Amino acid sequence: MIKYLFKNYISPFKWRFALGFILLILGSFLNVLLPKILMEAIDRGVDVSDENQLIHFGLVYLTAFLFYIFSLYFMAIVLENLGQDILIKLKTTSFYKVLNWDYHQFTKYSAGNLVSRIERDAEKVRFFFTYALVAIVQSFLMFLGMIFLMGSENKLLTLIVIAPLPLVVFLLYLLQKFVYPKFKKVRKIMAEIMSKTTEYLRGLDVLKVFNREKLYFDKYDSDNENKFKLERNIEIVWIVFFNFIMLLTNLVIAIIFKVGAPMIVKGILTYGAIVMFIEYVRQFFFPLIQISEQISQIQRAIASFSRIYKMHSKESKIKSGNEEIEKILNSIEFENVNFSYKVDEPVLKNISFKIPKGEKWAIVGETGSGKSTLIKLLLRFYDVDKGRVLIDGTNIRDIKIKSLRKDISLIEQDFYLFPATVIDNIRLFDNSITKNYIKKICKAIKIDGFIENLPRGYDTYLREEGSNLSVGEKQLLSIARAMVKEADLVLLDEATSSIDPHTEKKIDKAMNILLKDKTSIIIAHRLNTILDADKIIVLHEGKILEIGNHRELYKKEGYYYNLCQNQFVEKLED
Repeated sequence: MIKYLFKNYISPFKWRFALGFILLILGSFLNVLLPKILMEAIDRGVDVSDENQLIHFGLVYLTAFLFYIFSLYFMAIVLENLGQDILIKLKTTSFYKVLNWDYHQFTKYSAGNLVSRIERDAEKVRFFFTYALVAIVQSFLMFLGMIFLMGSENKLLTLIVIAPLPLVVFLLYLLQKFVYPKFKKVRKIMAEIMSKTTEYLRGLDVLKVFNREKLYFDKYDSDNENKFKLERNIEIVWIVFFNFIMLLTNLVIAIIFKVGAPMIVKGILTYGAIVMFIEYVRQFFFPLIQISEQISQIQRAIASFSRIYKMHSKESKIKSGNEEIEKILNSIEFENVNFSYKVDEPVLKNISFKIPKGEKWAIVGETGSGKSTLIKLLLRFYDVDKGRVLIDGTNIRDIKIKSLRKDISLIEQDFYLFPATVIDNIRLFDNSITKNYIKKICKAIKIDGFIENLPRGYDTYLREEGSNLSVGEKQLLSIARAMVKEADLVLLDEATSSIDPHTEKKIDKAMNILLKDKTSIIIAHRLNTILDADKIIVLHEGKILEIGNHRELYKKEGYYYNLCQNQFVEKLED
């Protein structure tokens, strides 16, 4: 993982990293040097009333301070731009990797989880490079620099300043162990509140119908109350801790005055040295606090990059072939196909059938019989365990995946619409497909009427998942999308199982136009939608029980006949 990080996200930007850290070192050095310059100004200018020396060191101090400010400014620009470039590279690489995952890898994660990995984890890594790492290095350099300069001036006073370090380190350890985990708990509660708020608002109509507004408001109020109490306790601990550090700082300053005053009288120490020590004491403990705070950030960044690395390193098991196909010329064939999602739990068993070009075939069977799995195998979302899937006699494993899917259209019941315009949802953001062509297609399948009646017609913006359309309207758009693709093979997976009869008639008319002269495979629970199929495959527990048209299968009075009886379609045999 470390090698991957350096190779892909550090080495390409090494010169900018180097420049950023040179500026960081320069800024840290100047920040530590300022009290030392102040000491020289007091001792050589104020103490001996030498105006020229005072002006000289005043200018030196001002120059050092300006260089310190400029170094911080340019360091921030360099590292922030660097962080943004790393962020963009992380996000685009992650998104590209996810797009090219195998289907089974993609289905293991929710969309929210993947978005979190692509967006939030990448942000945490960026934060590590642009702030956390900078803060730790800067604090470490300042801490060492202050000890060195104090030690070179007076070792006794340096020991007095360092003496409380074990106590401060112990308190920081307690904060790390007991307080910082509570920050994680607060973030978790906040995420839960946001998630619940979204769910409550989405289901607001249900809450109103069942008079549950007060119940869910009380839950929401209770969650916020718990979050408030936890945050309040954390804030109290932090306030106590910081006030203790301020008390400790002032106590050390008082001791420095007590011990340092006799040294000034004896000529061992100067007034300027006392001022320098006071300035260092005021800053001394905060680098430790900053380092402590950033340790948890670094831990989160490492965990985030670990998740990103796992995402990037997933190997595809579905390997693309080398052959190209332009069109399906003859047939689609399943030859002795066996498949299982889990070992020793077969879903398909010895499946064999051959669909000639231009025919309409249907697949029926109870839920879990393997109907949708056949489509996933044909699309190479998965590969068969045994047997072969052939197109025009060529094993689909030997065909380039993009070439294979280029000639296949898929219409599902859960048809997904993007938050975009109607026209972009139909052409899937391919601007080479003109608006006039899409209008022509929609008129041909008789769905232009409902589109034109939308607020802005084809330019109407659809909400997420097409929530401003009915189920039937979404299905009509799915047919238009398939029509625009002009594929030879159309797959329909439960395409009309949630449609009312009136809308189904509209869909049937559009579907007949879509399927004309095309090869099609239809999966449906409602048998009255596939009575005109050339062949019907009856699946049961992963096996083919029967194959034939409706009339042939009905006359057999077998498994298909019983399905017809259950759905009251026996009289449709005539």
